[in-house]
Amino acid sequence: MTVSRKTVLLLGGGYTLSRVAAILDPSTFIITSRERLKLDSFANAGWTGAVADNSSLASLQAIADDYPDIEVVVDSVPPPRTETAEADSGVRNLLRAFSKSKLLRVIYLSTTGVFGVEDGSWVNEDTPALCRHAWGRARLQCEEAYSSSPYETIALRIPAIYGPGRGLGTALRTGSYRMIADRDRWSNRIQVDDLAAAIAAAIRVKPLPGKICVADDCPALTSEVVSYYCDTFSLTRPASMTYDQAAERGMYTLLSNQRVSNRLMKDSLGIALKYPDYKAGAGSEFAL
Repeated sequence: MTVSRKTVLLLGGGYTLSRVAAILDPSTFIITSRERLKLDSFANAGWTGAVADNSSLASLQAIADDYPDIEVVVDSVPPPRTETAEADSGVRNLLRAFSKSKLLRVIYLSTTGVFGVEDGSWVNEDTPALCRHAWGRARLQCEEAYSSSPYETIALRIPAIYGPGRGLGTALRTGSYRMIADRDRWSNRIQVDDLAAAIAAAIRVKPLPGKICVADDCPALTSEVVSYYCDTFSLTRPASMTYDQAAERGMYTLLSNQRVSNRLMKDSLGIALKYPDYKAGAGSEFAL
């Protein structure tokens, strides 16, 4: 039974897609969660919500049946963090569920971790993906599953996301952040509202390249960023760990060392960043 006409599916209504929902016309989209309790918060915001689990074909099929006018899917659901041939099973379930629908475009929220660069060099959409860990390979597997589908696919490759209640400053405040001893690295980030603006643009701008790196204007050395946060917000400087300890704990974002170019993002999506560098956005972490 058809519920109502919606053309955009926001799959996985967590931190990022809730920000996207806040800037879209509520009449145009449906936003999902695995947790039924979250539907109340969606309804309070004036959004149409539904329970969906991409590990279940039946769950996604119900969405496709109830909302037959979906043309764009934004998939924010991460794959399993383990090495498995089934890492893209959620993608394949979605493609099967919408195989007879009006779907035209899929926007997949991926990661700049697929590059696997550790020498501090610049990366862009043409840089070969040489994932060094299972998490990155799983993301790349999902990208490839979507790109081999009959739909227009845009993989947004995203670095560290920060904003209210989340980010390096928040981790420093709670004491959970660690630095790699004797090994400074280049870090990249995007403030969640700028990311939401990029995703909203990717929904409406046509055509688009198949891969877009979404990052701010200024990669920065981790030591520089940590010092700025600690000095500006009177935070305690973090403890350190060795490279091997970080690798053993699967803390891959600490091991990455690359500078992400956002030139294609600006050229193709035409957005102006509200937070072009970490200094401009640092205070937003604590603006709750």
